Amino acid sequence: MLKTRRILPRKEMEEFMEWLWTPRAGVLWNLPQARSVRHDTIVSTYQNIGTEANYGVSVFASVPLSSRFSINGGVDVYYRILKNNSPDPFINASNSGLVKNVRVFGNYNFSKGWAVQFFSFFQGRNFNLQGYRTNPQYSILSSIGADFPHGGFGLKNDNGWNGYKITTPGSPLLEGTGLKSGDIIDLPSGEYDGTPIKAFDIEGFPILDYNVLNFRKIELIGFDKGSRFNKETIGTFIVFKRTEKSGIIVNAASYDWCSERGMGGHHGNIIKKITYNAVEKLLKYESVFSN
Repeated sequence: MLKTRRILPRKEMEEFMEWLWTPRAGVLWNLPQARSVRHDTIVSTYQNIGTEANYGVSVFASVPLSSRFSINGGVDVYYRILKNNSPDPFINASNSGLVKNVRVFGNYNFSKGWAVQFFSFFQGRNFNLQGYRTNPQYSILSSIGADFPHGGFGLKNDNGWNGYKITTPGSPLLEGTGLKSGDIIDLPSGEYDGTPIKAFDIEGFPILDYNVLNFRKIELIGFDKGSRFNKETIGTFIVFKRTEKSGIIVNAASYDWCSERGMGGHHGNIIKKITYNAVEKLLKYESVFSN
């Protein structure tokens, strides 16, 4: 995942976008079109290529336990089937599973117009094409493996080096860059996302907290030290596969990966090469993990 809020100089951005939108890369972005001719007019629309089907029941009940106390509740149980219907095996995805939700609401009336109410609920697994989530809120960590609270600011007072220090030089993503363990990719970043860290090894490299992430496979490529609320944070460059059926995500996690300080900066050619490696290898079904 490449994050950017600033753009490259126009010439370099045009060159990068021209490569990105070639037919071999375009398979990631193009949606099928439906065209019809009406007299002298051609009407083009985009089709919804995915399907979702839900089969189940929803039950609601209200029980007055007394003249003052009542309880209301509901249960939803349904089976969800999701498909993106893509003919390309690289991006084709499907998932299914049983979804269960329970809600309880209570009300007790006191005298003189006073009352107390309570509400509780249980939400089971909510399935999507990437897997499932059990949190009623959208979980950034469970989707892209990193978030801003763990990564923090990269250009404030910190102990970092304004770029990623390489921890896995054998990564296929670094092929052709010549980077070795401990080398720094010059990448001054206003903000980072970071993945949970459990500890540091004897070389001072982060050890990821696999129990928090619970991903099938994850690899740290590089890291930088940032800060947030006067506390040290760790920005991380990672690649991971969340579940057996999910796709692979390369998360560079830098605010400035595509900015003038990144692709347009001192190590711009290295950053472009890493980006090229990521797209090319994933399109060719080649591994982006070192082992």
